[in-house]
Amino acid sequence: MKIIYSPTKTMQFKTLHPYMTTPNDYYKPLLAELQKYSVKKLSTLYGCSVAIAQTAYDSFQGYDLAPSNAALHAYTGLAYQALRLKDYTKSQWEYAEDTIRIIDAFYGVITPLTGIKAYRLDFHTPLKPSLYMNWQFKLEEPIVNLASLEYSKALNQPMISIEFYENDNGKLINKATYAKMARGSMLDYCITNKISVPKQLTSFNQLGYKYSENHSTKSVYVFIRDEKRPNK
Repeated sequence: MKIIYSPTKTMQFKTLHPYMTTPNDYYKPLLAELQKYSVKKLSTLYGCSVAIAQTAYDSFQGYDLAPSNAALHAYTGLAYQALRLKDYTKSQWEYAEDTIRIIDAFYGVITPLTGIKAYRLDFHTPLKPSLYMNWQFKLEEPIVNLASLEYSKALNQPMISIEFYENDNGKLINKATYAKMARGSMLDYCITNKISVPKQLTSFNQLGYKYSENHSTKSVYVFIRDEKRPNK
């Protein structure tokens, strides 16, 4: 079983994991191309402010000398904040490295311990050819999809998608912020319990979510909680 996950734009390189693996070289043509872009051109490409484009420019130009961090330690977005990185045992880290695959627009498929550097790139970036065409992924099945739609679209394989909903007086609502938090909590649950088959995920009950057999299918597992969130 493999679990696919999304990266985040926010990263940190102050607290470094002591062990990292080297990413493959597939990102290097992209890096060489992006290093040709001026700050103004990056601002147009990303549709962002000049200040953000300047940060991206600096990261690409200074890439070789920049610090690396293991991916699971580097990403700091909402979907990563539930991970209890300091508490994982050696066997849990081994499980994570073997099972989790982060689908990344810059590096391709990476693992939790892949050493990455600061960059700014996602699949919505309008490069030609499309970044979806640039990366051709093939992973071992079964695949559990804990990634956002932007990243899971990069994988053209059967998978079991996980969806989280709030029950608002009988109306099921998917709220992006809560879904990110729930995906992080489920990933932590997988690592902690070393989940090996998708069906084991139906026991997940963190943050007030419960598996709904009535709303689920073979390819979509649905988890629902009441709109009023209980304290964990």
